[in-house]
Formats: sequence, structure tokens, C-alpha cells
Amino acid sequence: VALAAAQEGICEIGEQLLVNPFGYGECGCITSPPHTSWPGDGRCYPVYSRGPCETGFILTISDSSLEPTCQPSLCPEGKVMFDGECHYLGYQGACQELEILTLDSDTLEPSCVLNTSKVKRVYDIIPSNKDSLQMDRC
Repeated sequence: VALAAAQEGICEIGEQLLVNPFGYGECGCITSPPHTSWPGDGRCYPVYSRGPCETGFILTISDSSLEPTCQPSLCPEGKVMFDGECHYLGYQGACQELEILTLDSDTLEPSCVLNTSKVKRVYDIIPSNKDSLQMDRC
């Protein structure tokens, strides 16, 4: 929806179409991956990216004021600090098997979550018994 809204010129890059409490559509920062609005220009940028910051800095949310701020980057562009090392978001990195590193939607801090695309559901691993049903009918 975010890409479609941006392509149609409804919302700016980094924004998605959201429904407000009154049921009307309005543009707001993309929520996944988390973006935040920079007060200097009002545009939405991905958290932990360079965004509007100078070279060598990344956009984060201040723990004290909960406002967007530029902090010195400890990792190369595209990576985040997790468990004392730099890792790419969306990959296993320092996480356990079947987990990927992502930004926690509440704290906006890197954390490991279950990679649901790699987890089989119970009914996906139960053998099919279609053949045995047909044989019972004979």
C-alpha cells in the first residue's frame, strides 16, 4: 500500500496511507520497517539509516526525548549494532536458528524474532493420507 500510495503521488516517499480515528485516509510514516518524521523537513526516513543526517551519522530515536536524532554510526551503512557486532537487518546475524534480526516495533531497537517463512506449520508436515483413503474404498 505504501509503494502504491507513493507511486500515485498521494503520499511522499517513506510514507504510507493510513486510516485516522475518524475513518479518513492520511499519509504517515511507514511502520514496517519503522520510519520516523524528521522535524527539519517533515519527511519520513527509515530508523537506523543515514536519512537526513551527515555522513558518519544515523537516524535514531532519542531515549530521553523520544524525538528523532542523529547519532554517530558505529557500523557501515545498512548495518546495525547488535550484541557488540554489526549485522544486517532481515538476516540471521547473531540470532538463533530460525530467527532474523529486525527492529522491535515498540522500542525500535534491534532484536531477534522468529522467521515465520522458515517455520513449518504442524499441518504442513503431516503426511498426506489421500492414497490410503482410496485403497480403503476398494
